[in-house]
Amino acid sequence: MQHSRHMIEFSTGFEDPEGWFNLAVSYSETQGLRLYIDGVLTGSSTEEIETPIVSDFATHLHLGKRNDMNGDYLGASFDDFATFYKTFEEDDPSLADTLTGNEAETGVVVTTNHPELDALAPFSGKPDCKVLHDADCARSIYELNDVLSDEAIINGTVYTSVRNRLRYLVDPRNDVPQNDLAYCVDVFEAIVYAPVDYKLNETEAMSELSDLIQITSNMMQPNRSENWKKVNEVSMGTPSLVKTLEDYGIQVSRRLRTKSGHEKLVLSAENIGMQVDSLENSNQHDKYSLPDYSLSNWNETKLHWNDPIEKFTLPKHFFQFTEPGKTSSLVATMYNTLPDMIPEVGTQDVKGLDGKPVKINSRVASLSVDPPLRMDLYNPIRIVFAHIAPVNKSSHEEVACSFWNHSAPNTTNGAWDTRGCEVVSTNETITICHVYHMTSFAIIIKPIFEEEEESDEGNLQWMARILSVFSISFLGVYLFYLVCAKRLRVILHTIHINLCVAVIFALLSLAGSGDIKDAWGDCMLSGCLIHYFNTVIMLWLFIEAFQLFTDLTESLEIQDEDDDEDEPPFQERVKYYILFGWGVPFLNVGVAFGFSPDAYIEQEAGFCWLDNSNFLWCAFVGPLGFFGLCTLYMLYRMLRDIDEQVYREDRTTIFKSSYFGTWTLQIYFLITWGVGLVGIHGLYLYALYLFVLAMSCLGIVTFIVHALLNTEVRLLLGLRNPDKTLTPIEKIHLPPEFDDVRYIKPTYIP
Repeated sequence: MQHSRHMIEFSTGFEDPEGWFNLAVSYSETQGLRLYIDGVLTGSSTEEIETPIVSDFATHLHLGKRNDMNGDYLGASFDDFATFYKTFEEDDPSLADTLTGNEAETGVVVTTNHPELDALAPFSGKPDCKVLHDADCARSIYELNDVLSDEAIINGTVYTSVRNRLRYLVDPRNDVPQNDLAYCVDVFEAIVYAPVDYKLNETEAMSELSDLIQITSNMMQPNRSENWKKVNEVSMGTPSLVKTLEDYGIQVSRRLRTKSGHEKLVLSAENIGMQVDSLENSNQHDKYSLPDYSLSNWNETKLHWNDPIEKFTLPKHFFQFTEPGKTSSLVATMYNTLPDMIPEVGTQDVKGLDGKPVKINSRVASLSVDPPLRMDLYNPIRIVFAHIAPVNKSSHEEVACSFWNHSAPNTTNGAWDTRGCEVVSTNETITICHVYHMTSFAIIIKPIFEEEEESDEGNLQWMARILSVFSISFLGVYLFYLVCAKRLRVILHTIHINLCVAVIFALLSLAGSGDIKDAWGDCMLSGCLIHYFNTVIMLWLFIEAFQLFTDLTESLEIQDEDDDEDEPPFQERVKYYILFGWGVPFLNVGVAFGFSPDAYIEQEAGFCWLDNSNFLWCAFVGPLGFFGLCTLYMLYRMLRDIDEQVYREDRTTIFKSSYFGTWTLQIYFLITWGVGLVGIHGLYLYALYLFVLAMSCLGIVTFIVHALLNTEVRLLLGLRNPDKTLTPIEKIHLPPEFDDVRYIKPTYIP
């Protein structure tokens, strides 16, 4: 309070009443500060702190906030405000009635009601003031999240107020219910991804990042682990919180760094420690390590964490995998209590769990880099972990290096995965790992898994391999004749050559998907190959339908004559076909990969395919539907124009067999992938078996409709001369020129 030329501060306490209550505050130089609730003295203090002031700047009395600044808002409603120009005396028998508004009306002046006092906002009545007031007065994280719903009036001041209020609400001394923890993640993300002033000096950056680390550390208090586990089951929980914090570390470093980087920043709280480094790529030495525990800012963490040893060591040429010549930022974050509150689930790659939870036996260590890596590393990052509990050699459990896979299929927010992680050495207390990518890592204890003889993934791979051998064999014979038989060098057979090549490579990518995935370390290459070659098949079926449609509309100019020239007359058109049939799928796959480097993930039974998120599935389903329908439409349009004259002119039956074959293959291909997408995304496992069976037989179906149903090709396959069968022979009746034909006996002339 302000008294004369002094600012006086008192401190007292009282119990919070429930519902509406009457609050009265009295001050005198002799009695000091007194607080009355419902007319009863509840708190008092005579100990004061006086601060001289120059002038009386508190020209208004604000209810529910400080007079001298915009802050310390009170979450309460006010009514029947009264001012008394006298000192309350303890022995006054009417004191209680006076304070509660039950005094006699004599001497009471009732002022005119001010409409602005009925509003929910502070005195100014501005919408942004109301939001600021609501943020400062939020009594739960749910209410705080509700404040952020109106993005139109949210500004930097509001975000600061929200951050301060969130820090108070998640204070270890306050109880945070399970539902509020779920909203913690949403509020935290809103704060982190809010627009930030680009001109951020080191002090401000350190302060804001330190504040968020403290908030996250408070959220991760050990007594909140059970609530976090329940939150993780139904919504984005601690994994999202961790990723958001590390993203903010990158943001801060990006704003601080110069061409030569910036000084090492170390910030820590009770449960979290973070080091942010920035350095010029060209000046890096091999085996750069972080965190650097020799820095003084790590001393308190080392004391409370019993000298942590977790450390990342970067490989040689690490920064060549980012944008060359740029300054990079590295954020290494250690989480002390996170193992107790992160989901204990593993992907299918963590064998032997059988529904049991993953045992985490180390701190969680995260590493982020900006600019991000363009691909997985050739040389691994070395990570040292200390075990939470000593690990003894066992015949049924083993140590495994693992990472948190945010895009693990069939999970709410991810799962622990072991792909791209290797155990280099381990003992009772320490494990050293090699990893080939960036994310959050930890040591897990998993069962020693003995590979079963039969599994869905293994069954599907062997089915694809065996059937693909037969398909490729038939297509190989067909291709041999298409390439070597000069009489088959027509435009439709050229299309068939490209179609057969696409089918062969699609079968190889399907049959070898498991081996490619194991060799590459993830699904990127395997998924790209399957996506690309199946898109090529789709486009060559479209091209064949287009060529048939063109032949029919151009008076059936079917190329069935031998051509002795070096270049066939259709060479120019074929060039465009090849560019379209092989180039467009390349762009399609490139766009999918450009949207997300992790566009291809492991799906049902280990199948590598496009992720369901961010509409990445449209990169295949879109072209499949569009070109498939266009192909069927052209074939349908031709149906009414084909007559006996067409078949009579189609002496080699290439038009007839190609038309029927395109119908068959297009419908077969659409149905196969329709069933396949159902199985790949885990809806029905038997659908995946049907897909692999049908896809592996695509080569056999192609051989039947394009080779066996084509008379000319069938005769060549049977080692017969097509000219004898295909040359038209007609029975001709020749009538005699004269009706009366007489036999003249020869006469001998001596």
